[in-house]
Amino acid sequence: MILMSPSCSISKKSDLVFKEKLIVTFSKGKCLGNCPVYDLYIYNNGRVVYNGIDNVNKKGVYETLIPLDTVKRIEYLMKHFSPEEIGNTNGRDIPFTILKINNKKVVYRSTRSSGNLLKINNLIENIKDKL
Repeated sequence: MILMSPSCSISKKSDLVFKEKLIVTFSKGKCLGNCPVYDLYIYNNGRVVYNGIDNVNKKGVYETLIPLDTVKRIEYLMKHFSPEEIGNTNGRDIPFTILKINNKKVVYRSTRSSGNLLKINNLIENIKDKL
C-alpha cells in the first residue's frame, strides 16, 4: 500500500494563491485605425496576466512575474498623481487607456498624460513589451 501526503510546497503555493490580490488593471481601447487593444492585470505578488485582444503581436492570455519593487513603484505613483496629469481627453480617433488601482479609476489618453501618470503608463507598457 502506498500512502501519499501533501508536501509543504503545495500548501505554500495554495497560501500564495489565496493571498493574491489584484491591484492594477490596465486596458488599452480601440481606435478607428490599428491601435493595440489589450488588458493587463497586476497582482500584489508580482504576477502579471496579459490578454492580447486586437492589433497586438501576442494575442491571447500570457503570464509573467515582475519584481515586487515594480509593483510598489506603480502603487506609489498612483497615489501621487494629480488630475492635471490626465491631460486633455478631447480629440478624434485617439484610444483611451483605463487604469484601475485600489478602487480608483482613471480614463486618459496616454499621449496627453504627464508626470506620475505618464510614468505609470510607461512602466506598464514596458511590462507588456517584455512578455
